Amino acid sequence: MTDRPTLQELRSTQYDSTSRLRSCLSCGANRSSTFRRWWPLNLLRIATREIGAAPELAAVEQHVLTALTGDSEGVPTARIRSLCASIRSGAFDDPEQFDMALQYLGHWVNAQLAVNNPALAQRMQVEHDSGQVAL
Repeated sequence: MTDRPTLQELRSTQYDSTSRLRSCLSCGANRSSTFRRWWPLNLLRIATREIGAAPELAAVEQHVLTALTGDSEGVPTARIRSLCASIRSGAFDDPEQFDMALQYLGHWVNAQLAVNNPALAQRMQVEHDSGQVAL
């Protein structure tokens, strides 16, 4: 037996709840109650994006961890710990290794940012494309 509501049920109510909240919020509610009403919907939107992007994010994570650790097997959290230990021990201190790690990890962070905050990711991409900031 699964817990209710299911993810599909939550996703189906998200849009109706958002429109109802917008009408309530336009009635002049105070800031505290506004925040309490909006944060669950924001959390649901993030969860929806993460679930939709999970296969892509898992593929990026797999690629980065394999490239940087040389290990394509094992639990991702253990591989991340191994990568962190390698970084702390100086395995990536060589400028060539450092640049490679920075490039792979930047790609990983950008993929996650595109899910967690798409507007910021898009703004950063525009700034990067115009030469204002390095990703």
